[in-house]
Amino acid sequence: MHGGNIWAAARRTGRPPAQWLDFSASINPLGTPPWVRAAARSALNTTGHYPDPECTELVAAAAARYDLEPGCIRFGNGAAELIHLLVAALAPPAGLVLAPTFGRYLAALRQAGIGISVTELSAWPDPPDPNGLSAWLAAAPTGSIMFLCHPNNPTGRLLPSEFLQAALAQERVWVVVDEAFLDFVAGASSLLSLAGRHPRLIVLRSLTKLYAIPGLRLGWLAGPRELVARLAALQVPWSVNTPAAAAGLAALTGPEFAGATAAAVVRARAGAFRLLAGLGPHLQPQPADGNYFLVRLPGRAGTHLQEQLLPHGILVRTCGGFSGLDDHYLRLAVRPRRETQRLAQVLAEVLS
Repeated sequence: MHGGNIWAAARRTGRPPAQWLDFSASINPLGTPPWVRAAARSALNTTGHYPDPECTELVAAAAARYDLEPGCIRFGNGAAELIHLLVAALAPPAGLVLAPTFGRYLAALRQAGIGISVTELSAWPDPPDPNGLSAWLAAAPTGSIMFLCHPNNPTGRLLPSEFLQAALAQERVWVVVDEAFLDFVAGASSLLSLAGRHPRLIVLRSLTKLYAIPGLRLGWLAGPRELVARLAALQVPWSVNTPAAAAGLAALTGPEFAGATAAAVVRARAGAFRLLAGLGPHLQPQPADGNYFLVRLPGRAGTHLQEQLLPHGILVRTCGGFSGLDDHYLRLAVRPRRETQRLAQVLAEVLS
């Protein structure tokens, strides 16, 4: 299950995709920067040729921007492709996953026939306990893979630094830290500086989210050089198309965008919390650090509320498919103020 399936909603209701307010996909509320859009459009002139299978310019741009070795970087058709490639390349004896979290980790492990150990965040939304992590890792077979989402999806919360440090201190388990949404968190620290230097760390990044290009699909990772070479051998050729590569190059070499984005998200998230919390006890927004947050729905089914919003052209994400959550939660993206005001207005009507 994923958010952002505006096409299915459009087919079902007859409302064109452009007429929807999509709170189900956590994309930058500022939209696509004009220089990124222009680069993708210009690249259409060269789609008569195959894309560069090595994404050479993209790799060089990411290496220069983040002070990484080019051989430690691999681009893919979104972070989802890279997650599946990691599982295939490592063939781990077990997968370790916190719950609730991004479902693609579980899907990749299940499709590969890997046994999964899932632990729920105790006393959620309190931060996970590093001591519990140490015991969990000690019980895992050597060579296992652990996925950590930072900030976590769907809770929107950052993992504590001591928790990440405990994960990196051990030497038996591969640690994948998914930073797809980290650019939306003001002042957050990335682990990219360790990627390629730490023998068991892989850091996932996404250009899709920050630069609002989900239709182009572009993600990348940084990790040990030997592992990146194995991923390259397994990856389907030309998985990154030419317009996506051009958009990514413009993003990585263009004006700074993350700072303005994080500041805008802080303001928009605070406004959304106030609006939703003011609708009464049936909607309980939960604290978050990123560009999405959970809303608890005591006594009400999220799927029913989702159905009530569809005729109004509003799409939200239910959370019954997340391990550790049930149908009494929604995940809402942080959107521009006028869209959030419309959401609050409709919610007030359907909840009355």
